[in-house]
Amino acid sequence: MESLAGKRISYTANSLHLSLECLQLILFDRQPIFGQHELPKEFPCRQSLWCRRDADDFVHLYQSDQNLPPTPSTQLDVKKSSEIMAGMDAYRRNLSMLSLYSEERLFLDKMSYSSIWKSSLSSQVTGVPVQEQATHLISTPSALRAMMFQSMDEVFVAIPTSAKPDYIAARDVIHHVLCLLRLVSLHVLESFSGWQGEEAEVDTSTSHMKYWMENNASSARKCLWHAVCVFSTLKAKQKFACHDPLCFLIAFFYIWAFDTLVVASELEKPQASTKEVRLLDTREIQIWIAEGPNTQLNLVGVGNLTGKESSLRLLAEVSQIFSKRKSWSGLCRGLGSAVDQILRKQPTPQGVPEVAPATATVLATAPPTAPQGDSNTQVA
Repeated sequence: MESLAGKRISYTANSLHLSLECLQLILFDRQPIFGQHELPKEFPCRQSLWCRRDADDFVHLYQSDQNLPPTPSTQLDVKKSSEIMAGMDAYRRNLSMLSLYSEERLFLDKMSYSSIWKSSLSSQVTGVPVQEQATHLISTPSALRAMMFQSMDEVFVAIPTSAKPDYIAARDVIHHVLCLLRLVSLHVLESFSGWQGEEAEVDTSTSHMKYWMENNASSARKCLWHAVCVFSTLKAKQKFACHDPLCFLIAFFYIWAFDTLVVASELEKPQASTKEVRLLDTREIQIWIAEGPNTQLNLVGVGNLTGKESSLRLLAEVSQIFSKRKSWSGLCRGLGSAVDQILRKQPTPQGVPEVAPATATVLATAPPTAPQGDSNTQVA
């Protein structure tokens, strides 16, 4: 019993360290120095025992577990992702997602700057001048993903449909954030907002985002669904976790970008759809991701996306949410101040209210399966 308690404490401390370092990479672009391979090779106990919170239940189950098979490995076999993810609790599932994303991200970053890799791919880049091929390769790590990490996509697709519905999973948004950032980099989102960057950088990021969204429409809509899930979940969450404020900011940046770059331009077309889209079940979400349309969408607390007035309502809504959160209040106040600065720079169309409407309809509430042919192209 004492040995098991020591193993549980050691695993918990090391896994918490790993989680924080992965979040450091995701949210602050700082490389971790601790990897999943440094965790103990085996989970300290079986899942049923790990989840016990009552001492008497723990002792009883511990004594009855002695003749059961060995405890599961802490190293995720991506070939059996659906089966393994289905048996995990939210804590272990999030830890696996964070470490897998970090591993993929570090590999892609390293290979993108590899002279050997650029030389081997230069012949595959067509329509790009020779002197610009290196830059083109650096900005398209999706080629690496397609060749080296196809199984990673299967892991992330398996999570929403196989994960057990527990309290933490229902309120944690890290899966949606990782799926979004695998296709759209945080640097581009920040640059688009004008929060951190010169005007030229803002223009460049805006052009890249618009090009990517227009040429990868289903992927862009899928990212919007992920962003809306983050936005609606955290809007209703009164006590933020340490990573929640920045996850909320990421979701806001993407919704704002989609509204500005996709919705606004399509509403100007004569053939623009006038039917409001309200997605309430998995099948509707799958069809919408695959086929659209991109107009008359509805978000919780924001209202219909219109590309102009709705962007201001979104900014005001986000600023209000940050100002009202008590947990991690210092970080929230800082982010709220940054959003206020962005809001003050925006031109205000006549008749637009300064405060976001209090109610609206949910865009998406159920997880979709990846549509056939969904692009892995990344905007970085």
